[in-house]
Amino acid sequence: MSAREEVVILDDDESIRSLLSNVVENEGYVPKAFADAREALKRLEELCPIAILADIRIPGMTGLEFVHEVRKSHTNLPVIVMTGFPDQEMFRESLRYKVSDFIAKPFTIETVQKSLRHAIGTDDSFADAFLDTVTHRLREARIALGLKQSEVAARCGMSTSQVSQIELRQSAPSVTTLLKLCRTLHLTMESLVEGF
Repeated sequence: MSAREEVVILDDDESIRSLLSNVVENEGYVPKAFADAREALKRLEELCPIAILADIRIPGMTGLEFVHEVRKSHTNLPVIVMTGFPDQEMFRESLRYKVSDFIAKPFTIETVQKSLRHAIGTDDSFADAFLDTVTHRLREARIALGLKQSEVAARCGMSTSQVSQIELRQSAPSVTTLLKLCRTLHLTMESLVEGF
C-alpha cells in the first residue's frame, strides 16, 4: 500500500487506539497509531498521511497544540479531534485550527466512519462554491418568476422556513428537494449545476 493511504491516530488510551485502528483498516487505510504527540509529529513527514484522528487530552502536549504544530507544514490535512470533555471553548479553538470534525467521546464506530469519510472525501472550497452557485440560481429563478418563498414552499410541499434556509445557505438541500425546487422553478438539474 502507498503511504498516501495512511491515517495517523493519536490517543494515549491503548484500547481507543486499537478500536480506531480497526475502523481505519475497515475503511481501507493503514493506521499509524501513537500514544505520544511528539513522536507522531516526528514521524509525520515520513508517513505523509491522508488524515489524522487526535485526542484533545494527551500527556505532554494537548491535542490542539498538536494540531497547531501540524498546521505549520500541513495546512489542508484533514484533522479530526476527539474528546471526552467537550465544551464550547474547546470547539471554538478547534475551529481556529481548521479542524475537519469534532467527535465527543464515547463515540460510535459509525460516527468515526462518517467523520473519516467526510474528511477524506470532501473539498470544502468545492462544496462551498457549489452550494453558493446552486442557492443563488434557485433564488434568481424564483425572483424571475415573480414567486414568493411561501408560494414556492406551497408548490413543493415544504415550509417557507425551509425555502428561506436553503436560499440563505443555512440548510443544504437534498437531491430530492433540489428536484422539487427545479420543477417548481422551471429549471433543469443540468442548468442548476452547470459548471460543476
